[in-house]
Amino acid sequence: NGVEIFKSEYIDSVNPNTAVSPFFSKKNNIYIPMSSTKIAQRSGSGTLKMLLVNDSLWNIVDTEEQAHFIMRYVFDDRGSDKAYIEVEDRMGKKVYMSPKVSARDFVPWHAGEESAEKLYKIIKRVTKKKK
Repeated sequence: NGVEIFKSEYIDSVNPNTAVSPFFSKKNNIYIPMSSTKIAQRSGSGTLKMLLVNDSLWNIVDTEEQAHFIMRYVFDDRGSDKAYIEVEDRMGKKVYMSPKVSARDFVPWHAGEESAEKLYKIIKRVTKKKK
């Protein structure tokens, strides 16, 4: 189910109440969970994380305890395959949900990568509009 922390005292935990509003402020720490049994889910989460780390839009962290917000890439294979992003604060309150994008491909890994790239472009547009 992902990373298991054995010595949590070595993690620089963040007080979730120190988050800057709105969530897309550069000062916020964002955690993107990547573990899943679905290949497309893992691929999409990993691609989204890589794109955001390279972009420096936020400080992307490795654990939930270090984050102000949790950004989830969601691969949904009910009906036609689609993907979207949900952002929650650490108390579980949803602060953003992206539009859904197509996530179809014969290769599940590619479906995750391609849909994550589409969602990244949406996030970039949203953050530019709101600044």
